[in-house]
Amino acid sequence: MGNNSNDRDSVKKNDNRNTQGQDPRRNPNPRPAANRNSVAGDRRPQGQRPQGQRPQGQRPQGQRPQGQRPASGQYSDKRMAERRMEERRYNSQANSKKKKKKKNKGLKVLLGFFWAIFILFALGFIAIFLHNNGIVTIPFLDRFASSEESTTGSDNPDIDKDYTGEDNTEKIVTRYEYETNANLDINALVTDYFNALSGCDKEKLQSLVVDPSQFDDMSVYETKATIITDYSNTNCYTIKGYNENDTVCYALSNITISGISSTPLDIVRFYIVYKDGTYLIDNTKKSSEVASYIDSINSSTDIQGLYKLVKDDITKCQQEDADFYEFYQKLMN
Repeated sequence: MGNNSNDRDSVKKNDNRNTQGQDPRRNPNPRPAANRNSVAGDRRPQGQRPQGQRPQGQRPQGQRPQGQRPASGQYSDKRMAERRMEERRYNSQANSKKKKKKKNKGLKVLLGFFWAIFILFALGFIAIFLHNNGIVTIPFLDRFASSEESTTGSDNPDIDKDYTGEDNTEKIVTRYEYETNANLDINALVTDYFNALSGCDKEKLQSLVVDPSQFDDMSVYETKATIITDYSNTNCYTIKGYNENDTVCYALSNITISGISSTPLDIVRFYIVYKDGTYLIDNTKKSSEVASYIDSINSSTDIQGLYKLVKDDITKCQQEDADFYEFYQKLMN
C-alpha cells in the first residue's frame, strides 16, 4: 500500500507538470481559471453576456474581420469615392481635349477663310494691273470702266456729265480725268500769257511760246485787246499729253469785256511742252498722232463738262445782261 500511495503522488506531479507546460493555443476550448475573488452573486447563467459587450466571434456592422477580403464587386466607401474621382478626372480631361480640338478646328476654318479672301484680292489686283497695262484683255473690266464713265463725276460738282453733241446725237467718248491747278508752273505760264495778251506785250508773248514768229504781227491781238481787256480767276484743268512731258491744259477765266458789266466764263485750250527746263505753249502744227489724241480728250465727258459749264454761264449772263446779250449775238453772227 505504501507503494501505491507513492505511485499516485508521482502521477499527480506528472499531471501538474504537463498542465503547466502545455501551450493553451493547442486547446481549442481552454477552460478559464476560476476567479477566486468572485462571489456567488456575480455568476451568470451560461450563454448570457453583460450589456454593451458582444459575443466572441461576432463583429460590428459595416466592419469585416482582419485579413478577410470583401466579396467580388463590393468596395468600401473610400474606394468608391476614389473611383468616382478618377472617373470625373478622366471625363474632365476627355471633355477638355474635345473642346480644344473643336476650338483648333474653328481657328483653322477661320484662317482658311481669311487666306481665301487674301488670295482673291491678290488675283484681282494682278488681273487689274495686267489689264491696265495692256498685257491681257478682260472684257468684264472694260464693261465696268464704261459704266463708270456714265456714273462718276469730275472733281467739280457743278459740271454735268450727261451731254449730247450740237446735233443732239449721243457721243461715245473715252474718259480722261483732269487735275485742277495741279501744276503751279503751268498756272503761272497761262496767267502770264493772258496778261501779256490783254496788254499786247509782244516780247512777253514770244518768250512764252515755242514759235515766237506767231506774234511778229500784233495788229490782230491789238484789236482783240480793245474788246477783252482782262482775264481773271483763271483755273487750269490739266491732262497728261501725248508725250511724256507734255500737258493738255484747259484754262477757264472770267473775261472783262469793254462796255459790258458781266464777266462771263471763257475757255482756252493749250498744248504745253517742257523744253530745256521751262514750260512753253506749243503753238506749232501738231502731228497727226498728237492731234488725234487732243481730239479724243476734247470728246471726253470731263472736258465736255467744262465746255458745258462755260456755255451755261454765258446763257445765264445773256439772260441777266441785255448788253452782253446784244454783244454775244453780234459776235456769233
